[in-house]
Amino acid sequence: MSKLLEYIRTIIILCIGFSVLGYIENEISISIGIIDINSFKVWLLTGISNFLFLFVLYRNKLQFSGWYSGEQNVRLSRKTTTILILVATALLFTTPFL
Repeated sequence: MSKLLEYIRTIIILCIGFSVLGYIENEISISIGIIDINSFKVWLLTGISNFLFLFVLYRNKLQFSGWYSGEQNVRLSRKTTTILILVATALLFTTPFL
């Protein structure tokens, strides 16, 4: 039962996270004048970068405050965290140039 609650919690975190990050990115895109913010390429790159940010946040912080506490709950290494954050940031900063 605790695994099911943790899956539901993860889905809710992802939905809220995608909504908040998408809104912030949309407002920034409008304010700097990106005209085609609804193109598939922009949507795909921002979606991947948002997923990477939320994945790092979940694996390093949020998984330890949930209902399920198993042996597989380990943080990402510092190197993996840095690489994922850099890739996500690079994807976000390339979207205005598409």
